[in-house]
Amino acid sequence: MGWQNAFHCEIDDFCNTILNYWFKDAKSYTDVTTTDFREWRGKINVLTGGFPCQPFSVAGQRKGADDNRYLWPHMLRAIHEIRPDWVIGENVAGILTIVQPGQETEVGSQSTLFGESEPVFTRRQQYVVETICRDLEREGYSVQPVLIPACSVGAPHRRDRVWFIAHYPLNIFSEIPFYRLSLYISYLQMFSFGLNTHEISLF
Repeated sequence: MGWQNAFHCEIDDFCNTILNYWFKDAKSYTDVTTTDFREWRGKINVLTGGFPCQPFSVAGQRKGADDNRYLWPHMLRAIHEIRPDWVIGENVAGILTIVQPGQETEVGSQSTLFGESEPVFTRRQQYVVETICRDLEREGYSVQPVLIPACSVGAPHRRDRVWFIAHYPLNIFSEIPFYRLSLYISYLQMFSFGLNTHEISLF
């Protein structure tokens, strides 16, 4: 598509070997939780990342943010440090139904039938997909999550995937036409090996 991969970040040795083979000129990182991406600030047009799906997948325990593989905060930090024009995040469809752990807050009290006072609590929670969208909006991005099944790009199976498409600043204008991004999303959907691990790659 005429784009150049600037760097990738992959903690799995085998996947990193594949990425290094195909993108020989790209800088290679291993651990997204400890990598400082500030050297790329203002230099990247599109940042893509498939943050781990295990906390959300129906094939797992679906612990969400309580899972130690919940790496969205680290991808968000990378976005903050790099400030790319476009962000494309990918995850499994199960992310749409995961609710973040909430905290109970005392909001008042009420009397029981026996005249005793009991505290009233409320629990504030939000879906993970809502957290991601709000986090990106706080960074100044407009964002739209979309669900694209693999069969929509010719694969012989459904394999629903959620894509978070975000643009900075909060407008729809960019030097990169949206149709090119749509083609790129289709490309990632068909060749998404390794996207379920600590991967952030740039094109």
